[in-house]
Amino acid sequence: MTTAETQQDRAVAPALAAETTFALGTAAGYLLAVTLHLGYLEPGLLLAAVVAVPALARVRAPRGPGAPLAD
Repeated sequence: MTTAETQQDRAVAPALAAETTFALGTAAGYLLAVTLHLGYLEPGLLLAAVVAVPALARVRAPRGPGAPLAD
């Protein structure tokens, strides 16, 4: 395998992860908003809270992966 092929392979995985994330996020929003008849505000707030919880946890406890919880 050449260096160009290796670099191209490394670029494909993050692109696929981003596309999958966007597709699933759109599907979840559509399911909550339209299929379950919740409108757009409530699912938007719910999904924002789902994203905010781990983000706030990361800010409050900036430890590396696998670090012990008790210091």
